[in-house]
Parts: sequence; C-alpha cells; structure tokens
Amino acid sequence: DGTDDLELQPIVLKVKTYTNDGPYDLAYPNANEPIKTDSFLTATFGDLDPNTRHSKDAILKQIEIGTFSKTGLDYTVTSFKLIVAFKKAPATVASSNSNKLKPKMKEILSRIASGDRIIIEGIRAQTTINGEVIKANLSPIIITVL
Repeated sequence: DGTDDLELQPIVLKVKTYTNDGPYDLAYPNANEPIKTDSFLTATFGDLDPNTRHSKDAILKQIEIGTFSKTGLDYTVTSFKLIVAFKKAPATVASSNSNKLKPKMKEILSRIASGDRIIIEGIRAQTTINGEVIKANLSPIIITVL
C-alpha cells in the first residue's frame, strides 16, 4: 500500500520542579495548599458593580482595573485583556501591561452601544508579603451596556 508502519516507544517526561500559576488560584506562602483567589480577591472595573448594567457614560468614566480583597491585602493589577463584544460588529480585543486603560481601549469603549458586552479577562495581579511577590490570576469581569 506504499506506507510503512512504525512502532514508537512511549516517552516519559519527568517534571523536576513545578509552580502552579494556573487560573484562579494563588500559591499563598502560609498555607498548605493553594487558595482560590475568588474566595477573597476580586477584580473591579473602576467603581462599577459588575452585577448590574451600566450606561455608556458611566463606563467611559472608568480608567483602571482594580482589586478588592476581603483580607485587606493590597494587590495591584499588572495586566489584563479587554474584549468588547459588539451586538452589530465583530468583537475587538486590546491588552494592557498595567492596571490602566490604554488609549486604544478608550477608543474601543467610545463605540459601545446598548446591549454590547465588555469582558475583562486574563487579569493578573500581585502583592508583596514578607518580601515575597505573590501573584494571582483573577476571574473575568463581564459588563453589559445599558
């Protein structure tokens, strides 16, 4: 039939070190296992409540992504992605390597209309505890335009 059959031996890889930096959990230094950040740390889009719809004017007043910690720790957002899912146009994505909205993001947000959705995902934050940098991956924020 013109093909050769090969029998390959399995390859076993051994992981020597592994640090879990996976989504939604945090390697907290004083615990035996990772803590789910959703239990004590959430991302915020300025002063907007993500559980309600907001007007375009209220959305355009926001300038940064912040954090709210039930434990009082001061986390700073280090990067995030902004996705605007327009009802009548293709979705648009922009990224930031800080907690601030970039000019391109503000331009994208200036085009939103009623029913459009704003998704802020890939939110990474960090804090320093006892000289050690602790990183966290936060849950997305979804806001619907009023």
